[in-house]
Amino acid sequence: MYMSSNQIKKNTKLNPEWVYKSAINYLGKYSSSSSNLSRFLERKSLKLLPKTDLEMSEIKSWIKITIEKLENLKLLNDKDFAKSKALSLFKKGKSSRAINAKLKSLGICDDYIMEAMTNLIYNFSDDKSEENLDYKAAQVFAKKKNFFPIEPKVNSNSQKNKIIQSFARAGFSYNTIRKFINFNLTDYDN
Repeated sequence: MYMSSNQIKKNTKLNPEWVYKSAINYLGKYSSSSSNLSRFLERKSLKLLPKTDLEMSEIKSWIKITIEKLENLKLLNDKDFAKSKALSLFKKGKSSRAINAKLKSLGICDDYIMEAMTNLIYNFSDDKSEENLDYKAAQVFAKKKNFFPIEPKVNSNSQKNKIIQSFARAGFSYNTIRKFINFNLTDYDN
């Protein structure tokens, strides 16, 4: 017999098993940090809370137990998540500031963020500096935005200003932007 989504929600019992199954389903679709998973489970359980006589504190304790269980089973690991998310954002052309902010918003602790950034610098920076890492990310960003070469027919100052503003909004430092704008075009082709 087929049940609609509304009927399934009516028959759903909010209990520790439901919290665990919801967490497993979410992790089956998405990679997540423990605090991000906790927020997701709280939001999802809030939708069912009015239909029950449970307290939110009880549900939060179930969520905490579930997250601890998933961490013990190695299905949830903030350190590995931070490294893979930082790498993914770097390959998309995000600046180190943007990567830091995104990882913080996902609830990753500062130690894991520093470790993820150190890992990126060690693996992708030529001179092992954050500025060099940002320069490489700026190259990816410029290719994605199709910024170069600047056409001589267009007023190059206004186009240059728009490019600088775009880099600044993306979180790149002024030094990185200046270095990138004044670069040799043969360097860009690499």
